[in-house]
Amino acid sequence: MNRKQDSNSDLKEKAQTALALMTYIAELKESANALAEQISTNEQGVFRPDQEASVLDLLVGYWQSRNALLELVYEIKDDGRTYGKHGDRLFLVGFAGALALLDAAMFLMEFCRDRPVVKAKLNEPNEELGIPAGVYNRVQASLYGVKNAWHLHHAVSYFHKNEGRILENCQESALFQSLHEIVEQLRHRIDMPDASFQKSRLKNKLVFYAGFLRRNLVGKAIYSLQKVGGIALAEKYIKPKHTPSLPDQIRSQLLDILEPGDVILCRKEFAVTNYFLPGYWPHAALFLGTADEVSDISDSKVAQIESLWEELAPNGDSSIDRVLEAKADGVRVRSTDSPFDSDSVLILRPKLLPDQIGAALLNGLSHIGKVYDFGFDLARADRLVCTEVVYRSYDGQGDISFPLVKRAGHMTLSGNDLVLLALQGEIFDIAAVYAPLQDQQVLTGPSALPLVKQCMKVEDAVG
Repeated sequence: MNRKQDSNSDLKEKAQTALALMTYIAELKESANALAEQISTNEQGVFRPDQEASVLDLLVGYWQSRNALLELVYEIKDDGRTYGKHGDRLFLVGFAGALALLDAAMFLMEFCRDRPVVKAKLNEPNEELGIPAGVYNRVQASLYGVKNAWHLHHAVSYFHKNEGRILENCQESALFQSLHEIVEQLRHRIDMPDASFQKSRLKNKLVFYAGFLRRNLVGKAIYSLQKVGGIALAEKYIKPKHTPSLPDQIRSQLLDILEPGDVILCRKEFAVTNYFLPGYWPHAALFLGTADEVSDISDSKVAQIESLWEELAPNGDSSIDRVLEAKADGVRVRSTDSPFDSDSVLILRPKLLPDQIGAALLNGLSHIGKVYDFGFDLARADRLVCTEVVYRSYDGQGDISFPLVKRAGHMTLSGNDLVLLALQGEIFDIAAVYAPLQDQQVLTGPSALPLVKQCMKVEDAVG
């Protein structure tokens, strides 16, 4: 795949992510409206248990989807093609994401305005899912701050002046047309008088234009969108110029070690956001191997493999390694670049026979196309969190039965839970680990155990 094809594929993934997130937020708003009917506007006391569970679901869903949107809006800056059709589509993805952030924040503000008991609950921390105290107050302050208003104002102005051309450049794609339709639905959120932005103009003008001088028109508008997200996530953004990515030599070593059915656990240092379960190893992907390997290990279900051949063998190349992974845009077959765009990687190998692993891979592949589960509820099979791909693939194979952990009112399975099982000698063996903050080498087998234990202790130390 050449650089242009790779950029187009990445843009499509971002557009799918934006659409999935805005669909989820719409569902979240419906749940909140149903909750509003149960909670009186003048209620000042404690929640009933069922109400508390509903508010907790709202908090978790809002926090995780907000973080995913922030990541999306921020990362569009990494796409250097800000000209022509691609640039307009890139802007539309970021603009839709920024409006969804604004809409969700304003909806929460309206929802909590006469419900102080709900507002207080939304400001409570949840250590199990890495949600800090004061989330509601902090988000509202950041999104309605002076700097944010100015940057959003510029992005809105750019959209209004260029909407015709942007729409024309999106007509060929149903995906981008859907994003434009959502922008239309949220237009009422940006129909605000210019006076509301005047306070920020003098304060930010010099800083703003210093960056603008080096950008084209689309690039300037995208810069504003990135700032809209960047201001809101400042409390979590540690190292702005850091780009998580394994060195080529390490990637090659890990590909030599990986076998079909292995679980890849990933960690990004200094992450902009993290919409996955917390812990030292917050994200998981299922390694499929090549299309030929998947076909060989699961030859009893040739028809199912053939139906997925285009995804397993991109451009007809059946020798390319692939992974099955749930991210914000849903459950999809992806390049190994996806999990390898990390800082640290841990490989777990299931203690199963080849035919059992083949059956597990087919289980996992049956979930392709499902949406991401921002609510982390393993009771729902219609949407999956990243570790749930592992759970749905392997649970019931051989003697495997995953012990689920209750977090925030739901049964969950985190990346750290998988590692603890391996350290206890259950379900998985530790095949390899690369954690450069502790050791610059790829360690395998028994020699990897001390480093894996050290990483888990690091999590305990930093909380």
